[in-house]
Parts: sequence; C-alpha cells; structure tokens
Amino acid sequence: MTSCGSSQLDTGCGECFSAVAGRTLPPPGPAGRVAIATVWDGGHGYACAIPLWCQGASRLASVVGDAELLILSPKVSEDCPSARYLQPARTIQAAQSYLHRHEGRLGRNSGQRGAFAVSNLLKVAFLSLGSTYELLLYADLDIDLMARPLDAATWRSGAEALLRSSALFVSLFDHASPVNGGLWLVRPRCDVFSQAAELLERGRWSAAEGFDGVGAPRSFPRSRMREVAGLLAAGSDASLFKVEGTINGTHYGKLNSWDFVNGALDQGLLWYLFYLKNDLGTWARYDRGELPWRVEHFWGVSKPWRAAAARGYWKRLAPLEGGRSRRTHCRNLSKRGSRWAGAASSTASKSLVGPLPWPEGMRRFGDQAASWDLSRPGDCRRSGPDCKQNREAFSI
Repeated sequence: MTSCGSSQLDTGCGECFSAVAGRTLPPPGPAGRVAIATVWDGGHGYACAIPLWCQGASRLASVVGDAELLILSPKVSEDCPSARYLQPARTIQAAQSYLHRHEGRLGRNSGQRGAFAVSNLLKVAFLSLGSTYELLLYADLDIDLMARPLDAATWRSGAEALLRSSALFVSLFDHASPVNGGLWLVRPRCDVFSQAAELLERGRWSAAEGFDGVGAPRSFPRSRMREVAGLLAAGSDASLFKVEGTINGTHYGKLNSWDFVNGALDQGLLWYLFYLKNDLGTWARYDRGELPWRVEHFWGVSKPWRAAAARGYWKRLAPLEGGRSRRTHCRNLSKRGSRWAGAASSTASKSLVGPLPWPEGMRRFGDQAASWDLSRPGDCRRSGPDCKQNREAFSI
C-alpha cells in the first residue's frame, strides 16, 4: 500500500495526490460533491482550450449545485483559477511503467508515447477519489460542456438514477470504440482503481486479445454478449439489436481487434474494466425521444484555439466580467478572434450525447431476468441496406 506524505491527499485507495503550486487540497470525505474534471499536461498545445472548457464546466457546476472543477496537471492555468489542481503519484508511475513495457507494441497508439499517452492513462486516477466525490464527470479539454444548456431537473433525474443503481460508469461509443474516453460519468471506487493501477503496473496488452488476454472482440460467448448488451440497453433505451449493431460498427467490432484509436490506452482500458471484467458500466441515453443533453467536441486535427481566425470558436466565450478580469494570452487571442474581420477559418466539431442514463432502464440495470426489446421498427433508420435482413436473422 502506498504511503502518502503529510502534505498529500490520501485517497485510501493506494493513491496520493499532491496540490499544485501551493493550491489547497480537497478536504477529506464524507463524499457528497460532484467533480467536473479533466487532464492537462501543462503544455502549450492545449493551454488555450482551457478558457472555453472552464467556462462550460463552471456553468455546468452552477446547474449541478454541489460541484467543483478539478484538473490533473503539473501546473496551474491562469485561465481557470477557480479549479483544484492535483497530481497523482502512483498512477503517473504506473502509466510510465506500462508504456515502457509495451514500447513499440501498442498498435495505433505506438506513436503516442510521452505526454499524450500518459495524460490519457492518468484518467484512471480519478477512480480513486470516492472518499471525496460521490460523482465525477470527466470531459477532455476539447469539449464545450454547455454548448446546449442542461437544466437541473434533467441532471438530477439521470444522476440519481445512476446512484440508485449498481452501475458505476456511464459513457457512449464513438466510431472507433465502445467507450468514448473523452466524456464519461463515474462513481469512483477503490476496487476498480486498484484493478486499473495493477493492470498498468504489471498487466499486458495485445492487439489480438486486449488487456490481460481477455479475448478478441468477437470471441466472447453469445450468452456473455447478451449480458453486456442488456447492461448497455438499460442506460441507452436502445434495443439489443441496435446495441450489438453499434458495437459491431465500431473499429473494435469491424476489425475484431483491440488495435483501434486509444484501444491500448484509456478507451480500451475503460471498456475492459467497466464492461467486460466487471458488469458496472452502461451507455448514456441516445436511442429514443428528445435527447436531454448534448455537448460539443472539437475533434479536428487542427484545433480552433490555436488560431485567432477561428471566429466561431472564440465567439462562444462570454465577455470578460466588467472588463476587470486578467488579460491572459488566451483571452487576448479570443478577443482578437471574436472580432476577426477576415475570412474566418472553419471550426470542426461534432455534437455528443451527454453521459446521463435513462432513469427507467437504470431501475433494471444488472437484472438478467429483465426483458429488453430485441429490435424495434426504427432500428434501421440511417443504417445500411442490409439492416432489415440482419434484423430478421438477429439472435443475440
């Protein structure tokens, strides 16, 4: 068990957090607050993403109520002075050990050594903070959390449904992975953190069989995948056919391989931990009805905060309060960008569903006796021409 110093936050999970640049540590439990969290490596590449992330996170915190901003970083950003800044000890060492053992053998992630890979793996440190936070919402720095307003009742309905269930983790898929590692909601727990830390310290990964030889994506017994599909249906309000089809449509499913984007890093690790190793994860609601919360992800390779000409991006930032706020480098860039008179560069972004589960379904989460819809008439909307044929032959 890791021994924490007198100036460190001891999570009780074998992780020690140090405050950054003289900042205060979060007080010890009992847990009751919500953390809205991210990771920043302290470098210039994402420094000017922080003003918009911080603005969205602060607005969300005011909706949630008992919430605070938390950033894992080696330094403090002057563009988000209200956040807590911490650095974990064990997880940093575990991530470095994992990357060293697998150097050159991480498939699509092989070129992502150094700060980027470490930052993605550091996300598991948040799982150790259960004595401080009841819920933790993680969002990458290139996400605007309040691009479309979220009301308190919607948050409360989804969050309370999660807390009443046996689930610990809510996410959604993307084109590559069954878990989008850039946006998720978790109830931190020591046992899951310990599994993650030990896996990074001593475990193995391969493109063929994933973490610790769990198996190729299509190698799992049909009965097991029926159980996983039921967990995902509980939160998403999707049919089992649509759940399975969505998984099969990702690179993970289509390639029958763990060699997908961040499959050896956070995305593969979170899928393995919460869905395959432990039946603790579900998906956010995305299937039917009015989607209650959407965020904006600036996914392009050319990030908009690196150019003053990205007028659409900078216009999202609210005016400085009373003109008295500190004129930081990034704020000055945003001021020039919002007034840009020339041909503004495009801002590549896409809308994502916020990680809130379907309340009614969460009452049946993990109940293997629950009867989930095998398919629905609308399942083939916006799908390929073979969808109806696949649905008729469907037997999950």
